Amino acid sequence: MTLKWQRLDLLAARFKANCAALAQRDPALSLSLRHHVPEKQYVIASEGDELHIGVQTDAADVERLGYRLTPMAARAIADNLCPDHLYSEPALIAGLDQGWLWQMVYEAQPKVPARPGYRPPLYLLARTLDQLWIACHLHDYRDLLADPRVFLFAGDDAVDQLETALRNNSRLTAPQASVTLDPALWPAGCNLDLLKGRVNTYQHGRLATAMASFDTQDRPSRLSASGALVNQSVCGLAGKDQRAAFAARLRAGGKIRVMGLTSRFTTFLQHSMRDWLAAFEAEGHATSLVIETADHEQNNRLILAEAAAEFAPDLILLIDHYRAELGGLPAYVPCVMWIQDYMPNIFTPSAGDEQGPLDFVIGHGRAECTRKHNYPSERFMPALVAVNDERFAPPELSEEDRRGYACDLSFVSHASRPAESIIAEQIERHPNAKRLLTDAFERLKSIYDDGLCISHPLHVRGVIQEAMIATGLSLDADSLKRMSDLFHLQINNAFLRHQALEWAAETGADLRLYGNGWEKHPRLSKFARGPADHQGDLRKIYRATRISLQATPQGSVHQRTFEGLAAGGFFLMRYVPGDRIGQIYKPLWEWCSRENIETDDHLLQHATPDILRLLGEFQRTAGLDPFKLGVSFIEDMRMLADLDFTQSACMMWPGDYERVAFDSRAALQQRITHFLENPAERESIAESMRQVVLERVTYRAVDQRMLQFIAQSLEAAPAPLPRAA
Repeated sequence: MTLKWQRLDLLAARFKANCAALAQRDPALSLSLRHHVPEKQYVIASEGDELHIGVQTDAADVERLGYRLTPMAARAIADNLCPDHLYSEPALIAGLDQGWLWQMVYEAQPKVPARPGYRPPLYLLARTLDQLWIACHLHDYRDLLADPRVFLFAGDDAVDQLETALRNNSRLTAPQASVTLDPALWPAGCNLDLLKGRVNTYQHGRLATAMASFDTQDRPSRLSASGALVNQSVCGLAGKDQRAAFAARLRAGGKIRVMGLTSRFTTFLQHSMRDWLAAFEAEGHATSLVIETADHEQNNRLILAEAAAEFAPDLILLIDHYRAELGGLPAYVPCVMWIQDYMPNIFTPSAGDEQGPLDFVIGHGRAECTRKHNYPSERFMPALVAVNDERFAPPELSEEDRRGYACDLSFVSHASRPAESIIAEQIERHPNAKRLLTDAFERLKSIYDDGLCISHPLHVRGVIQEAMIATGLSLDADSLKRMSDLFHLQINNAFLRHQALEWAAETGADLRLYGNGWEKHPRLSKFARGPADHQGDLRKIYRATRISLQATPQGSVHQRTFEGLAAGGFFLMRYVPGDRIGQIYKPLWEWCSRENIETDDHLLQHATPDILRLLGEFQRTAGLDPFKLGVSFIEDMRMLADLDFTQSACMMWPGDYERVAFDSRAALQQRITHFLENPAERESIAESMRQVVLERVTYRAVDQRMLQFIAQSLEAAPAPLPRAA
């Protein structure tokens, strides 16, 4: 078959469009490419699904160029590099061939489960502008060339350009996988491993320089952009006198420099850190936020070390991570981890063992962390999640807002995945455990089919243990914990929430569900309204909704509840035993304190009839033996007492909680009907509960208590010199 050759530059419109897209990312390369004049006359011909590129040698002859990759061959390589069409790690394609592989790998879906939203960089090398000129005529590369995660280098020095880019941006992760289509790109004796080794050596040198600056005792001050003197010493609290002086400074309300670390790949914690820092800034403290600047970047210890060396913090803030876990942070600066989620990296003895003498923890889980995981109790301050009262101030609703958001009932959550979908996925992943997973699931489902619920992890574990007996299957301790966490944190969570929503839907009221994934729910999809913007829409939704719903196994003392109440919303709350347990704990703890009761055994030995009655009431309410909770009952009460037992909704909102709590279909539906018909009562309760939030759980309130806690700790037990981070 004789090929019909045509001039490649007949595709000039596509080429110009590609150059325009590239100009958004790399104007210099785009300009060079746009004005590039190939020395040869390139022509193109097609043969079935294949394209042929040639060089016009004279009026009649064409010299065909020797390309190796057909589209089918490129697809095989792309499928190997991106299994299941998923792109999960930074990759390098060294060379173009006809350019099919570039587009195919780019079109794979970036997906890194541990970092939702992270888009690993893709590095593309072309040895000559002629090669890139040809490919930009053949392919519609507009999306690829304009995408910030794609790094394109062209020329004989393309490998050197890649190395320079990795050196200059420490947030870029070097390629972890690579394909070489053009071996001539690599300088003699060089390969990807050697290139990465040089980059690592360079970055380790910078890290050492930054870390060494932490130990400099008397670094000179510098002028900030505003002209104010900034103390550059990040040696922090290396000595006893420095710790005492810092404690006195905190006691007196002195201003400090606060550096917060977070990630753009966790939406909620990103906002939480910004709110935390905003509260410090509102009190006159200097703040700095360390976060990735793009979706294709990741922070690392070099980024953290250089940020600390530049900003010179007096205090470092983390959420759900601790100093030793991240590395790169100065050892002599106090560091606070706020535990806001039950994360496996935190709730483990190794995490407790790595807490240094200037590491502090606030948040939930004090009893478990200090009793089971070796965290120092004297540096662990219980704290509830907090709310930014300025950002969630009640909004003035426009007519457009009311048209868009006003409804009878709303529920805001991304926990939209049905329990049936979760268990099906687990069975597919672990077919050998199908019998046990299925039996435990059906047992849990039967509880909800009867209109009941469970919320405590020990109850969920009990369901699994019953399934183990029924099936004759056993699990080792680690496997039992993983399965218990799956059922408690995901499956039971879905059952409890979705059951309440289905009860609400039965009323026929105007119900709206905000969050990801509700449109896929088999029974609730018609109520889906898509995700709500945390920065703007959320407070309007709470304010415009007549009744917001709250339902979680952890109880109603929850971030979403605080935000909604601060915004002027009204809530009905699903009852769980933890919401009322504070009423029992408080008089028990007060008696223990008066009688100097320090251990569970001591409590049992000296219990009066009134105390025995309270212990019985606990067992009836929680359905658990108070002395078989997995932690000391005394320590559990001690942890809750630090916050005056306000982790229980009945103690946080005494009186009001009982008016808005529901524990059954009938109770929920009765309250919906009642409060829809009584707006004045609804508004009165909402304002009463809002005032409690403003007084107790704003970020400013937490900050003030935390700084005094740190000062007290430094005064009580001056720490020895920390080990290097």
